[in-house]
Amino acid sequence: GITNGAAILFSVWMVITRRKSMAPWVIAAAITFFVCGAWDIPQVRTFASTMGGLSMGMAAGPLIARARKHANNVAFRTAKTSHTYQQLLDRSATLAAALLGEADDLNEARVALLVAPGPEYVASQWAIWRAGGIKVPICLSATEPEWEYSLTDSGASAVMADAPMAAKIAPLCQRLGVRLVNVDSISAA
Repeated sequence: GITNGAAILFSVWMVITRRKSMAPWVIAAAITFFVCGAWDIPQVRTFASTMGGLSMGMAAGPLIARARKHANNVAFRTAKTSHTYQQLLDRSATLAAALLGEADDLNEARVALLVAPGPEYVASQWAIWRAGGIKVPICLSATEPEWEYSLTDSGASAVMADAPMAAKIAPLCQRLGVRLVNVDSISAA
């Protein structure tokens, strides 16, 4: 309601007014909050449907287009390595294709994301959006009952997880009949 709306407006204001002095990851986090956090607020859904519809796949379009404009720029840098936007685009395209399988679009199906923070998390999140899904963030340190609640309450049809988390959540996915996609087992074609 009002609290969520105020938080969203504050996030957007911060990005607009401070974008030159903010670290890129802060801007990315604010955009992610807006796109993910705001999506399930009824007012946002009403606005989106009034404006002719806005699926997550369509919302990812501007993000992907902007990333393409900066393809050779560094998106992530750690002490050991760096990743360009092109690498994120390539990885997210590969993951999106694996997530889609034979389908053309996920049609806003909920996909839970259980990947450690870093470039693979971002590529997985972009993959969900590029495939037309809605990302459901779930906590890496949650217990199995908490994961079960998150998956059933959100109606997630799939879980994207890295190898360590896939091993932990696999029995639950099998019991609930939720598809498990291990991002570490997907390589570029």
